[in-house]
Amino acid sequence: MGNCRPDDRKDGHEGNLDGDGFNESGGCYVLKSGRDGVAFKLQGKATPRMSPVFKVKDWQGDTPKAITLSGKPLAVGKDFNASVKDGVLLLQLLEDIKGDVEIVIK
Repeated sequence: MGNCRPDDRKDGHEGNLDGDGFNESGGCYVLKSGRDGVAFKLQGKATPRMSPVFKVKDWQGDTPKAITLSGKPLAVGKDFNASVKDGVLLLQLLEDIKGDVEIVIK
């Protein structure tokens, strides 16, 4: 499982202007999908994440069939919005993250 947190150093990511793991140019976290989707931790306890957006490269197929936030299933249109184009998934959570959570996207 990967991590998305402000102190990660992910140099080389597009738009990551200050090496903190967040794409300032696009306003999103950039991740890479595995064969079975992606799972990662988002640390929001120290610094809350306001309706975070994720760009997942190498996404296979249509919009996600299942997304969980620390084990809680999320509903499309209510808890998140998502779209896929040319193998890139864009996903926005429709809630603020104020704790450390695990996000699984399949």
